[in-house]
Amino acid sequence: MLAGTACLIAAGLALVGCGGGGGTAGPVVTGTGTLDGFVYTPKSKSRPVSATGRQVPSDSDPVVGALVTVSGTSLTVATDSSGYFKLENVPVGPRTLIVTKTGFSAAEMAVTVAKDTTTRVNEPGGGILLTTGTRAKWTFMVYMNADNDLEEFAIQDLNEMERVGSSTDVNIVVLVDRSGGYDSSNGNWTDARKYYVTQDSDSQVIHSQILEEVGEIDMGDPAQLKAFVRWAMTEYPADNYVLDMWDHGAGFRSRATGRDAITRGFSFDDTQNTHIQTTALPDAIQGPDHLDILAWDSSLMQMMEIADQVGDAATFMVGSEESPPGDGYPYQSFLSDLAANPALTPEQLAVRMVNDTINELGGAFDVTQSALRLSHLPALRQALSAFAQTLIDAMPQYATQIAAARGDAQRYGHGAYTFRDYKDIQDFAEKIKADVPSTPVQSAADAVIQTLTDALVAENHAGFSVRNSHGLSLYVPQPSDYLSSYESLHFALNTKWDEFIQAQTK
Repeated sequence: MLAGTACLIAAGLALVGCGGGGGTAGPVVTGTGTLDGFVYTPKSKSRPVSATGRQVPSDSDPVVGALVTVSGTSLTVATDSSGYFKLENVPVGPRTLIVTKTGFSAAEMAVTVAKDTTTRVNEPGGGILLTTGTRAKWTFMVYMNADNDLEEFAIQDLNEMERVGSSTDVNIVVLVDRSGGYDSSNGNWTDARKYYVTQDSDSQVIHSQILEEVGEIDMGDPAQLKAFVRWAMTEYPADNYVLDMWDHGAGFRSRATGRDAITRGFSFDDTQNTHIQTTALPDAIQGPDHLDILAWDSSLMQMMEIADQVGDAATFMVGSEESPPGDGYPYQSFLSDLAANPALTPEQLAVRMVNDTINELGGAFDVTQSALRLSHLPALRQALSAFAQTLIDAMPQYATQIAAARGDAQRYGHGAYTFRDYKDIQDFAEKIKADVPSTPVQSAADAVIQTLTDALVAENHAGFSVRNSHGLSLYVPQPSDYLSSYESLHFALNTKWDEFIQAQTK
């Protein structure tokens, strides 16, 4: 047994193992040494093991992001993706290591530090074992792609999150990738990091614990998103999960303009010149546990085509029909609500996110926000498909009226040509009712409005330019602007909506 492996006591557990021991007093030794080792937890059948080359027992999983502290000193470090840690310049002599991580019982280990020597404090078959304690109630995951012109707002939002910080009941974990040239604060690093967000009152400097310096990664790769979700759910288990997609968004299409804008996407990584396509959902957001809320701190993502692509991968979808301001979500507001009352249900938190966003931003910006219950999507999909069929049937007689309703319906994208075809579903249905004097069409429009109302658990908006918003948008282009790639979406494949768009004659 290596020198330094000693008594391990996990909170609430019996003695696990001993090494070393007492001994008589000897000469006082000064100087420093190094401690390293691994932290692990008993393997769960529901949890994947992805670390390679780790040196922990075969029946265990590494614990990522555990805090290892030398008692009585300021020396502390977080374990890496293999559960490994290394502490340098540790004063020699008997020391106590304290190991903590949210969701696990704390552990202590007595070690003896030798001068100018690296002492391994665990070895195959033994070491620092953490056992699962009380699960947190919430893990709030933020996939923050700031590898673009939104970089300054990422720093701002991270500091907003730090005004609240994580707690025993609420984990806030962030994967953030920065860019170069937009914000030089906080060390001006430009690659990616994982943070466990902790509370502080400094509104300018990020003080949260860095769990891992990831390096330059492609945040426009759905595999990165999927890996982040699986990592966060595995390492920060909770009763409920929120995934916040932070970046530019473009609904079902890209930011490109004109007839070549045939791709669909979100999470635009300008360093890699990539983005995640809508069709990558829902696989990219599925983890070992179910996602309670998928939130879009991104433009234009609260639309039927996105929701239908997500399907049952989440319970609620929260987001904006319009492009929100760069400030994005007021994190300090609804995270404070959650910290004060972690017993909030997913529906209650979704409602808070909607209303807090409008209350905080509505006085300065034209903003929209809604929360959709995704289990109602099959009924809404069916209602929209039936509505589309009545419009196809009415086209020979009412083409002019249908075109007028399309042109007058609430649109999004702050007037940009690229997104002028994103229309509020209810406003379009109401204008069709007013312009098309057909009983089947009007009955179908009523069914769409009622089904949408049933699906929404919250809707709020502020500002003249979005005054006719009702919570969910839909692609309604004039026939000459139709993008054939639309037909690859789940919604188009399972409804008559693409047939209606192409049946338009005006």
